[in-house]
Amino acid sequence: MPFISRVYRSLRVRMIALVTLVFVAIYLIAFYFARDFIDSSNYELAKQLISQQTKLTRERTLSFFDRDIKLIETGIERGLYQDWMRDSQNETFAQNAIENLHVNCRLVNCFGWFIYSQESKDGYVFNNEEKQTSKIKLEDYDMVWYQPLLKSGKTTLIDSNYDEGANIQSVFLDYVVRDSTGVLGVVGTYIQLDDILDILLTQEEQGISNFFIDEKRTLRFQSEQKIRSDSAALYEQLANKNWQKLVSPNMQERLNDMQANLDDSALTQTVAIDNAEYLMAVGHIEQVEWFAVSLYPLNRQHGYFDVVPIFVVSLCILVLFIFISIAMLNQQVFKPVNTLNKVVDDIHDGHYKVNVGDLGTDIIQNLGNRITEMAEQISTQIEQLETSNEALQETSEKALKASTAKSLFLSNMSHEIRTPLNAILGTLQLLERDKLTQEQTNLVIRSLYSARTLMTIINDILDYSKIEANELVLEKTEFELQQVVDSIQSDLAATALLKGINLQCHIEQRFNDGWLGDPVRVRQVILNLVSNAVKFTEQGGVTVNISHVSVDQGEGVYVEVIDTGIGMTEEEQQKIGTRFTQADSSTTRKFGGTGLGMAITLNLVNLMGGNLIIESQTGKGTKIGVRLPLEKTDLKLTDISNENVSIPRMEHSRILLAEDNEINQEILQAMLQPSGCRLDIVENGAAAVEALKINDYDLVLMDIQMPVMDGVVAFETIRRFNVQIPIIALTANVMSDDVQRYNDLGFNAYIGKPIDMNLLYSTLDKFVPHCRKRA
Repeated sequence: MPFISRVYRSLRVRMIALVTLVFVAIYLIAFYFARDFIDSSNYELAKQLISQQTKLTRERTLSFFDRDIKLIETGIERGLYQDWMRDSQNETFAQNAIENLHVNCRLVNCFGWFIYSQESKDGYVFNNEEKQTSKIKLEDYDMVWYQPLLKSGKTTLIDSNYDEGANIQSVFLDYVVRDSTGVLGVVGTYIQLDDILDILLTQEEQGISNFFIDEKRTLRFQSEQKIRSDSAALYEQLANKNWQKLVSPNMQERLNDMQANLDDSALTQTVAIDNAEYLMAVGHIEQVEWFAVSLYPLNRQHGYFDVVPIFVVSLCILVLFIFISIAMLNQQVFKPVNTLNKVVDDIHDGHYKVNVGDLGTDIIQNLGNRITEMAEQISTQIEQLETSNEALQETSEKALKASTAKSLFLSNMSHEIRTPLNAILGTLQLLERDKLTQEQTNLVIRSLYSARTLMTIINDILDYSKIEANELVLEKTEFELQQVVDSIQSDLAATALLKGINLQCHIEQRFNDGWLGDPVRVRQVILNLVSNAVKFTEQGGVTVNISHVSVDQGEGVYVEVIDTGIGMTEEEQQKIGTRFTQADSSTTRKFGGTGLGMAITLNLVNLMGGNLIIESQTGKGTKIGVRLPLEKTDLKLTDISNENVSIPRMEHSRILLAEDNEINQEILQAMLQPSGCRLDIVENGAAAVEALKINDYDLVLMDIQMPVMDGVVAFETIRRFNVQIPIIALTANVMSDDVQRYNDLGFNAYIGKPIDMNLLYSTLDKFVPHCRKRA
């Protein structure tokens, strides 16, 4: 006790105790204010960080949909969608619009797109996963979204939809296309919601949890494989609408005001989740009627403060004087926080290329490094967006070049196919004019019929837009179904005989022939069905029954094709109309074929207003019935052997033929020989120009594609010194734009190859008065 008393009474000890007490008091006061300052600074920094995060999510969302909007507007600027919406039956307009949307879908990796016409209620939907485009029509149940879209008066509207049957949540971007007359239609894209969430809810800052509250006030997260482990438990707690408990009535009212006033700022609030405090920021995305939400755990700040700042502050206060401690606090805390605050302000102002430098303190340095990384990522994303825009422009130019190349390819392909077909058809027409036996005459007539049918079919196959849209224009002429069936039986008889099967055709006794319709398309439908039956029948036979039926609009014919072939399962019957697809892959290997025939047949039957019924059993055979509504006619049909027009008399005429193909020269010379005209032949346009300068001609037959000088240049050259002489374009270029071009240039007439001799004679007959006047 005496020792303790001496120590207690010692002035040194008391001073030490007093100084210690003072320093402890100063330390406690300094600790209190330092902690409060750091917590406040970090809290404000966290508010700015998560507010910036919600704005970044909002900007990323707007950029995501703005990319699709710009692509759609590019198509609108080119008029691709408006043309089709005004005339939805035009297959060229439809193909242009569909191809442009295909290109857009490949650029942005969309899930699909759709387009509707307000006038016709027709539309197309493309599914990128199934890689197919379907033609659809606006139904009553579509009005649930379609009418509110039009009534809203907006140009673009983004909403989500849940398909319970397919268990798919999708987000739709609807773009209303208008002109001076009003609404033309709607075009848009759609993508699965999970894909959007994985793209837009990227978490740059560790610890921040991002999600959306959609227009139905449902919480939307990333897919399970994308969610970070530190966010999974939090998302699970917020599921089943528990998140609504987080929003105070005051904040709910502010959110409603934000939505009503289209405010794009971010609201912040401290919330408690499972006994843990979080800082929550909410921003409204007006274009999609969503809220972007970010959560940041506040307990992270306290953990950092306990480990580093308390140790540094306490060490400085206990070891150094209070002024040194203040200086250290200023150096280690205040300046770095101010630096970070300035960096965050720069980021807020849009200056993303920032660098916090060396801040000294670990936690602040770590926070500064994260902010720098976040700013670099934002800057990189902006640069990538600019690069994507440049790539989009380049892709658009390539697509335009590809479209031009496609048109050139179709034109060249048409010319190359028609050139040899001209020789075949021309030779048959010359043979038909000669004196032949009855059997030879019948053979020539059938060959001409088949060649002309082939030519018509080739015309439609080469017309890319018609095949792509499955839309062909039907003719309406008189024809005899008996003649069509006999032609098909004649064509397939040799194949059936070679396989050792029977091919029989029966027409009911009361059948009254004579119809108005498209004989080429009717023949194509029956020929496809019968040829398929012959192809897939190895034993037994094929029977074709023709009868008269009554349909809703009046009369029609019923064609029934029965075979004893391999048959089909129900699954194979479902796939029979799919393009380029056989019912079974083994069928392709055994029997061959592209699988296109039945698809075309179904389209033709539908276009005629008919229907097709299939009954089949595996191993027992197939029965296919087709009802075709046709208009009955009592007019007597003219025999095709008597369809020749009279040969024009041109004994005093001199004609110049510019043609580089020797076979075509010989055929035209033979066709024109009976007219009595004098025919001079040159091999190119340059020779034609020189011949007209030297000789006096009554008429010029001008081929277009020739060496040295083509027919168009030759025509323009001749018109400079001779504007009177008739010049007729004689070419295998039969595309509609080619024909329009020749008419615009001023050619007096146009004859396509293969040359129909009757058309040649009737065309020349128009110019006989001109030739006789010269004589």
